[in-house]
Amino acid sequence: MGPIVVHASIILLLIGSSIGAVTGYTGQEIIPRGEIFHIQNLIKLGPTSTVPQNLAWRVNDFWITYTTELKTNQFYSDLSLLDTFGNEIKRKIIFVNEPFVYQGITVYQTDWDIIGIKVIQNNDGTLQVPLKKIIKNGRKFWLGSMQTSQGQSVSILLNDLNNQIYLYDKIGVLIKVIKLGETFSPNPTEFITFTEFLTSTGLQIKTDPGLRTVYLAFFFLIISAYASFISYSQIWSVENQAKLELTGNSNRAVLFFQTEIQRIINKTRLNF
Repeated sequence: MGPIVVHASIILLLIGSSIGAVTGYTGQEIIPRGEIFHIQNLIKLGPTSTVPQNLAWRVNDFWITYTTELKTNQFYSDLSLLDTFGNEIKRKIIFVNEPFVYQGITVYQTDWDIIGIKVIQNNDGTLQVPLKKIIKNGRKFWLGSMQTSQGQSVSILLNDLNNQIYLYDKIGVLIKVIKLGETFSPNPTEFITFTEFLTSTGLQIKTDPGLRTVYLAFFFLIISAYASFISYSQIWSVENQAKLELTGNSNRAVLFFQTEIQRIINKTRLNF
């Protein structure tokens, strides 16, 4: 039965994959914290797939946890699913390998970014300084700049979201390293406070109606793999005049089967 189940599993796998390719879709979104979004940036779309327009998601919050060595441990997104009236249908905190699932739609946590930082300058209101991501030697940095009230240029550098902010002057000399919420004074008459990081979360939205068929196909493949290791033997006997001819076949443990056949022959001779 093993080969029969294997071929049936392959057929199921092809059917499930075809259903997913024709009716499924995959979208990728980079959404700032606090924003509401619809599925727009589709990177894969089946010819008969339908993207729901009556659903929206809101990114309530985004944060990152770190290990004791200050390495990224996990990043989280607090998501709410909304109907056309803005009512919350479902809410869940997602992270890597823990997606948001609703009626066949799955939202995965895939990426994150820092898009800016909020600054209070001399208590004159809040400014938003945009930051640009730079990748060098496999490491990520976020860089931005702002002007003080006296025209002094200050460059802002971030390595991650661990509250460390590096400040440089216009020629690249480190001025100070401060934490989020601390006040920086570039001159005696000015006070600058960095209050909040502006972050965005990277989400992948995916639907695949043929996924259960694919899982079923792999389940039968696993069963057939185990079944193929089960020893299956057959024995034939043919009566030819005064003789009884005995033979057999086995798919596993051939040497043991030969010994077993010989034992049966010897026992038969003793009985006769």
